[in-house]
Amino acid sequence: MRFLILPGDSKTKFVNGQLSLWDQVNAEEELSMKQSDQPIHFAGTTLVGKHRHICALFYTDEQEYRVLLPFIQEGFERGERAFHIVDSKLRDQHLGRLQATGIDTLAEEQNGQLEGRRWHDTYLRNGYFDLFGTVTLIRIV
Repeated sequence: MRFLILPGDSKTKFVNGQLSLWDQVNAEEELSMKQSDQPIHFAGTTLVGKHRHICALFYTDEQEYRVLLPFIQEGFERGERAFHIVDSKLRDQHLGRLQATGIDTLAEEQNGQLEGRRWHDTYLRNGYFDLFGTVTLIRIV
């Protein structure tokens, strides 16, 4: 599974194939995800191995999508699930960029390969940030 977290106005983006949790969470409580031995290609780099984590910082939206779209496309081509957390004001724009690369977002959402959630429906479900609630939600997804 590939996670894509897109903050609203911030240009800091986090993308990860393996989500590691903060020190408060027991190491044995890490998320269990289907591991792939296939290499991941990201921004001209090939990542191999069991534990792979990517953090990317961007100056512009154009730079962000120029780097992220090939990563996202590769995941879809492999049949991996995609879980995207996006600012609700940017959801349509985000889906439009995916569609422009040939990803049928409606079909992928219907078949469960693509799931998009708003920030307020993930991190702030109870009106405040809840680390363990967020971790639980990601496990369920």
